[in-house]
Amino acid sequence: MIGRFAGQVLIESTGDVLAERLHVADTWWSRLRGVQFLREFPATDGLLLVPCSSVHTFCVRFSLQVLFVDRDSRVIDVHENVPPWRVVTPRESGAVAVMELSTSSPVAETGARLLWKDSEGRGHPLLAVSARASR
Repeated sequence: MIGRFAGQVLIESTGDVLAERLHVADTWWSRLRGVQFLREFPATDGLLLVPCSSVHTFCVRFSLQVLFVDRDSRVIDVHENVPPWRVVTPRESGAVAVMELSTSSPVAETGARLLWKDSEGRGHPLLAVSARASR
């Protein structure tokens, strides 16, 4: 998986774990590469692309769940089962980050606030994982 490892991602209201292993793509190259060319997307992993407001699934070999996230770490749009070779944009404006997940991950509803759980078990708003999100 491309990007640096950061911890877990949870839905604040329910405690449901969306990704046991969050990777952060916050450089031009890591965002461009994303999950392209991977043979599979592990069900326990997630990729946060930040800053980012749209994605493509060119050269991706599997379907994805795509969450668009605003500055407050809230989900503003969800696209389930996005197949390869698509361009995906949010239906609402305000996305500053995108989270790509396995289609077998729990589905976060629009409006849900996402938390990032660091290696010490502390919860933080998802976008605290990258200072680039606030630009």
